[in-house]
Amino acid sequence: MERRLGKAHQAWTDELPQVLWAHRTTPKSSNGETPFSLVYGSKAIIPIDISMETNQFQDFDPKENKKRRREDLDILEERREMASIKETHYKQRLEGYYNKNVKPSTFKPGTYELRLNSASKAEYQGKMGQT
Repeated sequence: MERRLGKAHQAWTDELPQVLWAHRTTPKSSNGETPFSLVYGSKAIIPIDISMETNQFQDFDPKENKKRRREDLDILEERREMASIKETHYKQRLEGYYNKNVKPSTFKPGTYELRLNSASKAEYQGKMGQT
């Protein structure tokens, strides 16, 4: 983003639609789907494909398109559920990765621990205060 805006950072509103389009049409690593496809049930077509009339547009048949669109919408809820399952699995793997080096610790009343007073409303007893 720095390269597109330059040092002034004043043209960010002009770049926002392109950034949002890129975000919505990029597959997410957590579920393998694009946000656009999970909302509309079909793949997004980039504007350059429309202006250059690629093979995708030369082979366009309105009746076939309508049929495929209905099929896409019929399986949309299933695709959303699969994406949700994949995302849950991805988050569990990520949690396991980060938690594998955590060492559980137990505290007993009367032991000393290092704590920040900002997390507690108790009177400050020094950094090694009794709990």
